[in-house]
Amino acid sequence: GDSNLEVWLVVLMLVMVLGQTAGLVVAITILNRRLKTLHNLLEQVSGTVLKQSETARDLLNRSGWIREKLPVWEERAQFEIERVSNQLQRIDRISAEKLAAAQEGVRLSSRKAEYALTQFTRQTSRVDYWVRIPAIYTSATLQGLAAGIKHFLRNGRSHQPATHLPDEETFI
Repeated sequence: GDSNLEVWLVVLMLVMVLGQTAGLVVAITILNRRLKTLHNLLEQVSGTVLKQSETARDLLNRSGWIREKLPVWEERAQFEIERVSNQLQRIDRISAEKLAAAQEGVRLSSRKAEYALTQFTRQTSRVDYWVRIPAIYTSATLQGLAAGIKHFLRNGRSHQPATHLPDEETFI
């Protein structure tokens, strides 16, 4: 009865901890994949911008009026590259913070589950010590008394009491 309940409660707690851990692992895996995709996209954008910049310089060298606009365009392009780079670094930092928070959440959940299991085990031991063990002893005593009374009632008082053995042969 109580033993089965204890086992089911421990199994339930274990399943809950494993489920939470699995969910966090899936979330972390998805986050890592998105970060890798974002990082690859940044590399592609940077490569494209550099190629476009080289092409623009070639064209500007060939045409005079473009040379006048080149510093402004380069400045704009540099500004946009820095802006995108800063945003990607911010996203990367936030993602790292979220990942660290998720990992800390897993650690905290694990600690709480371990504490709960320890407390549950302690309380189960206390209940066992204070309730079940005395109940077993009481039941055994009552069964012994009942057997003695039945024997006495069945056989009556006609039997002679047992002879007493010397103290050396008596075992308690």
